[in-house]
Amino acid sequence: MRVSIATIQPPMLRQAPLLLALCLSGGSALACQPVGPLRYVLSHIPSEIGGQDTIRRVEVGAEGCLWVHYPAWDRRAGDWSMQLSGGELAELEQRVQRVSTRHFDTAQLQQGKRQIDAQLQRAPDSRPALSWVAGASRHELQLAPGSEQARTLAWTALQHDAQRYEELPELAALWSAVEALMQLSEDARLQPLDRQGGQP
Repeated sequence: MRVSIATIQPPMLRQAPLLLALCLSGGSALACQPVGPLRYVLSHIPSEIGGQDTIRRVEVGAEGCLWVHYPAWDRRAGDWSMQLSGGELAELEQRVQRVSTRHFDTAQLQQGKRQIDAQLQRAPDSRPALSWVAGASRHELQLAPGSEQARTLAWTALQHDAQRYEELPELAALWSAVEALMQLSEDARLQPLDRQGGQP
């Protein structure tokens, strides 16, 4: 089934559900710490930055606590957190379900990319037949980590490939979930956090 990349929308439209949830929550968020089992863990791994502390990590706890670790090279380096509203958590759940309910086979998807690129080489259209992106970051999304249902979905150059390969709706679904978590990790309501002792 061919699915249009409807989830990749202009920025204001993409952020509308999250912005609405923010308005309903009164625009404030308290610092928190994830407790109990985690719902999701996202790792954003840049390709061109070396060192030990280079990965942005986003965790969402069972009760909706969002925890973000910014790597050493980021001006916000360290741990930050905020409590998600019910609306924000529901929106996030919907986006994750779009990919969690799909069969995500990395090898098959890579093969699909190669087949599409080969077709484009034989009959070029508006998409250039390129399958490699210089300096592309990698995203790894863990679902229900530590549980028997745990899954890890990972892709390099995810945003690029989700937009380019419309014939592979699994990539668009994964990007929708990753994009939501990345947007939340940029939220102005995040509070600096000492993970051992709470707010500094």
